[in-house]
Amino acid sequence: IGTFEDITNRKNIEEELRLSEERHRSITANIPGVVYQFFAKDSGEWGMNFVSERSKDIFGIERDPSTFVERFIECVHKDDRDLFVKSIKNIIKKSSPWHFDGRFVRPDGELVYFRGDSIPSRHKDELVFHGILLDVTEKHNIEQQLHHSQKMDAIGKLAGGVAHDFNNMLGGIIMAAEILEHYVVDDPKAKKFRNMILDSAEHASELTQKLLAFGRKNTPSA
Repeated sequence: IGTFEDITNRKNIEEELRLSEERHRSITANIPGVVYQFFAKDSGEWGMNFVSERSKDIFGIERDPSTFVERFIECVHKDDRDLFVKSIKNIIKKSSPWHFDGRFVRPDGELVYFRGDSIPSRHKDELVFHGILLDVTEKHNIEQQLHHSQKMDAIGKLAGGVAHDFNNMLGGIIMAAEILEHYVVDDPKAKKFRNMILDSAEHASELTQKLLAFGRKNTPSA
């Protein structure tokens, strides 16, 4: 005695689920960050339900949801760690979106600048946060280079302005010293001091030329 059952529909559903899972895995694997699902139960327990595959590549830690939060907190830069934990407790308490910028020290010692974002939703006795952790190290470095360039530009303009004004004052000093030559011809001691003024002014003029060159070098041309 036997029976036959049409399982075509079940097989189709299983295939759709498999394809959906593959698409989901492909998307999360190619996002330049770690996609996660964080839970916070009303009982006080919190942790991860899901961590995407980029965890090892970006942060150097395994994607195991059961240990991810603890390992991640351990590797957050010591100067950012307390604020990081406090930010998590605050969003749980307020049921609000999470945004955090901080530093992370990979197990191999490499420093990573990261940004975390998530949005909460209520599910029975827990809050679930769907979010992403992005590696923004390159963006941070570019911003730092830009900031340094702008600072050098400002220093260059300041140096050029000071050198220009100082050069004008030196011109007056040198001119006055040269005029003095007509009055100190018969006074060796006065002539000696007049020559000292000229020598010092000439050295100062060389310095202003260096400052002007520095200003031109560090000020972008229009």
